[in-house]
Amino acid sequence: MLLRRIIQHIKNQNWFAIFIDFIIVVLGVFIGIQVANWNEKRILRDKTEMLTERLASDFGVDMWLADNFYHYNETVIENAKLVLKDITGRVELTDEKLIIAAFRATQFNRLPISSTYKELIATGDYDLLAKSELGKLASVYYEGGQFNDIENDGKNSDYRRLFRSLIPIEVQLHVAERCGDRNISTAELIRHVGALSYDCQLDLTEEQIALSVELLRSRSDFVQTIRLRIANLSMQNNDFKFLLDATESYRASEELIESSGVLKVFRPN
Repeated sequence: MLLRRIIQHIKNQNWFAIFIDFIIVVLGVFIGIQVANWNEKRILRDKTEMLTERLASDFGVDMWLADNFYHYNETVIENAKLVLKDITGRVELTDEKLIIAAFRATQFNRLPISSTYKELIATGDYDLLAKSELGKLASVYYEGGQFNDIENDGKNSDYRRLFRSLIPIEVQLHVAERCGDRNISTAELIRHVGALSYDCQLDLTEEQIALSVELLRSRSDFVQTIRLRIANLSMQNNDFKFLLDATESYRASEELIESSGVLKVFRPN
C-alpha cells in the first residue's frame, strides 16, 4: 500500500509527499529495530535473572556443604593432633581412643560441583553472569581447585597409606563401621555437627587393639607422617576458610537445603 502510494507520488512529482513517505518508512524501520532490540534485551534480562536464581540456589546449598567440608577437616586435624600428642608423650590416650583417633586422622571428604555451574560453562551462558558478584565468587570457588587439592592430598597422604597398610584389615573395617563417617541431617549441617563429631566405642578384643597400636608405635616414620598430615591440612583448611567467609551471605536457607535433596545423595568418605 505504501509502496504503491510512493510510486504514484513519484509519477506526480509530488516531492513533499515523497519526503513525508520517506520519513514514515525510516521511522517505521527505526521503531521496528528499537522494538526488536528492546525485546532482545528483555529476553536476555529474563534469562539472566533466571540463571542467576538457579546458580544462587545451587551455590547457596554448596556453600553449606563447603562449610561442612571445612569443619570435617577441622575434626580430622583435631584427631591427628591427639595422635601426635600421645605418640610424643604429651597426652596419654587409651589404646582404644588412640586407634579411633588414628583412623579418623586418615579420613578425607569430597565436595560436589553445582550442576547449574557446569551447565552454564558448557553452554556458554556463564558469560551472562561473569561480571556479577555471584558469578565471580562462583568462578573462584568452582574453578579455584582448593577443595580438590585438600581431597587429593588427604586421599594420597603418606599417613593414610601408612595406617591402612599396617593395621589389620578386620580392625580397620570395624573402626570404620563404628567410628567412621555417618550421615548427617540438614539441621546438623547448619549446627556444624559433622560426620565424625560423635562418640563411639569399639567391640574389639584388647589384644586386637593393643596389636594395632603397637604396629603404629613401632614405625619410626609414624610421627613424621602424622605431623606432615597436620601441617598440610591445617594450612589448606585455613586458606579455604577465607573463601568461606567471603561467601557466607550466599548460604541457602534450611528449607532450600532440604528441598535440594543433596544430603540424601552426598556422602562423606
